[in-house]
Amino acid sequence: HTGKTRTYYSQMVPDINGPLNWYVVSVAPLRDGRGCICGVALVLYDMHEVGGVTHHFQQLEPALRHLHTRFRDPIETKHLAALTHLSERQFTRLFHKLLCEPPMRYLIRQRIRAACQDLISTDHTAGAIALECGFYDQSAFTRAFRAHTGLTPSSYRQRHLDELTTGGA
Repeated sequence: HTGKTRTYYSQMVPDINGPLNWYVVSVAPLRDGRGCICGVALVLYDMHEVGGVTHHFQQLEPALRHLHTRFRDPIETKHLAALTHLSERQFTRLFHKLLCEPPMRYLIRQRIRAACQDLISTDHTAGAIALECGFYDQSAFTRAFRAHTGLTPSSYRQRHLDELTTGGA
């Protein structure tokens, strides 16, 4: 939504056989003839094939895996740092350098991503989804959701439902 290319953040993606693998991802906007954003291009690089960056991502892997698999649980930066055998300050600095955001913002983004999926695939209330995705209450969830998507959870759900009924037109 910013129109800028973002590169070098890690993502766990299941391969064809099922196990999760780590990839460095580059994301760029696709523009139409008028210069308007009309899509997104993604390039995934297997972390084992990307030179120079892999060591640091491998060092963060235990924390990243924890963030991706346990994001619904309460998580503190000091616990993530302990998983990587770094001090909290070293961990936060390295995390921000590689992923361009602090660990807790990354965690919130993971929670918002899961909430988006829950909003369109279930009929659970926003309050229930907030708690299921690790937010303390619906108010905190709504503020974070709006900050990341520009919409309230109910508006996001309604937009998706409208797109389904109109065929995306």
